[in-house]
Amino acid sequence: MLCPKCNNDNADGTTFCTRCGANLKVLEEANRVNNVFSNDTDNKSINDFSAFIKDNNGEKEKENDKSPLKDATDLKIPLNYFMYIILVIINPIKSYKEEKDKLLKITNSAILSLILVGLMTLSFVIRMIISTVRTRTYNINKGFIYEWEWDKLQGFNWFKYLGKYFLIYAAIIAAIAGVFYIGSLIIKKDFSFNKSLAITATAVIPVAIVNAIVGPLFGIVWVYLQTFVRIASEMYLIVILYELISQEMELNDKERFYFNFICIALLCFICYVGYIVI
Repeated sequence: MLCPKCNNDNADGTTFCTRCGANLKVLEEANRVNNVFSNDTDNKSINDFSAFIKDNNGEKEKENDKSPLKDATDLKIPLNYFMYIILVIINPIKSYKEEKDKLLKITNSAILSLILVGLMTLSFVIRMIISTVRTRTYNINKGFIYEWEWDKLQGFNWFKYLGKYFLIYAAIIAAIAGVFYIGSLIIKKDFSFNKSLAITATAVIPVAIVNAIVGPLFGIVWVYLQTFVRIASEMYLIVILYELISQEMELNDKERFYFNFICIALLCFICYVGYIVI
């Protein structure tokens, strides 16, 4: 037994050190208590440090979770969706990838689609009202004269047009999502309808903004400029669909072209038939 005081090597079972006379049992007990206290202190420090790291990670996760799109239970949800719409206009591909996990929830993608449908419906009805009450006449001396005849709105069936075009725009978004989803089933790709709807809603955002805001403003300057902007927004929609669908389905170069071409051609045919029927 080693003496803690003078480091003399004593025989096992010795009570007192043969060199310094120290009580070996008392010193041994004191060392044991000190070791226990040290271990408890170290464990407490480790636990405190772990809790500190956990709290900091939690705070970091909260700071990182500042994306504009929140769960459907968030009371500020309208503002969050409109923030996402603005971000998509700036950079659609990057914005979709950042919000992908949230958009894959059917509730979130459905709410975004309904917001876009409502925006396009409202803008269309407003344009219809303006074209109805605004009349243009030509005078030799004064040229074209514009007048507002609000009496023409008497008997205007608001609910009929709102309901009709709301269903039309909703059907267009559902048709786009449905065609790409069915196409993915045919070529046996892992691609859900939720993902198809999220991509479709994201791609439709530029068209909705142009129809609601940009197009009418450009139309004031020149009517043909408004037409050009609308066509450009629809082409942009196709580009966004092409890129996001191809990336999410992991299509190779050959599959990209043929798959998207067939789906878009089929959608054009469906829209043409719907236009004739309606």
